[in-house]
Amino acid sequence: MPAGTIIKREKITAILCGKEYELRFTMRSLAWLADRHGNMANVLDAFVALGSSNGLIGLDAKALHILADFVCAAIVSSDDKMTPDYIEDNADIGEITEALPKISAAFVNALGPAKAKKGNPPKA
Repeated sequence: MPAGTIIKREKITAILCGKEYELRFTMRSLAWLADRHGNMANVLDAFVALGSSNGLIGLDAKALHILADFVCAAIVSSDDKMTPDYIEDNADIGEITEALPKISAAFVNALGPAKAKKGNPPKA
């Protein structure tokens, strides 16, 4: 991709705590997650662990706190006063369950476009 190319990403929104927010993982929110969890490798590990869990019901308290961190990081660019505590106190499981695929999509968007593999396409 040439330097200066602007990648336009689709706007992702979700309703959380009774309000619609745009979901974006900005450099600031990613840095905040890295600070909170030690580094980006730990953040990626936590993201994978949340994605591989069998729904929210099976999550322990630590995983629920991490989930609140991800939700907060996704919406802090829309509301700079957002905190994980606010999410934990005000978001219900139904909202989180509906928003989770959108939060995941926003996180993947922040990591950049997928690079196509070179070579022949896979055989059917």
